[in-house]
Amino acid sequence: MTLALIEDGMQDAWTDGGNPRLMIASATNRANFSDLSATGNLVSNDVNMTAAKEVTYVGSTSVFLTDFGTIEVAPSRFLSNDRIFLIDPDFASLCTLNGRNFAENEIAPTGDAEKFQLVTEWALKVQAPKAHAMILDLDGTV
Repeated sequence: MTLALIEDGMQDAWTDGGNPRLMIASATNRANFSDLSATGNLVSNDVNMTAAKEVTYVGSTSVFLTDFGTIEVAPSRFLSNDRIFLIDPDFASLCTLNGRNFAENEIAPTGDAEKFQLVTEWALKVQAPKAHAMILDLDGTV
């Protein structure tokens, strides 16, 4: 993983009309990203203080400013180490599958308790695929 790969993905998505604002990575790649950005490009957002404050070490980077927008970084428990997603939330939404929009079903009672279940199936709807970017073939190392 390199910062250049992320910047290239941001540029590709921007060129095609997107504005990715969310980077989703595995825990390993999330940590690798923090290691990459801590190599001298880190900017602190401290403000002037009037009272003394304990020294705090920050070992994580949560926002990355590129030439094509600012992106927030989030870890995913479900993403493998070989890919990173750059998502434009304006072009992705949740939708229900046809015929699976909140059905209420009664199930067997227990004593006097009446029981029922709600059944629905959701999916992620990508409205403009080129507004997003993927970085593939990573090996989980910096």
